[in-house]
Amino acid sequence: MLKLQFKDSRQAPMWLADERITLGQDNRNSLVLPDNGVSLFHALNS
Repeated sequence: MLKLQFKDSRQAPMWLADERITLGQDNRNSLVLPDNGVSLFHALNS
């Protein structure tokens, strides 16, 4: 399990417990990060 926390507190901390987690700006990701520094499909944990 992975706990995600933002230093600037823009979102509440969250636990990422799924077997496969994707991060990025696209709405199809497990965690959507609407930030210009993040690509559509930025990271994958598998």
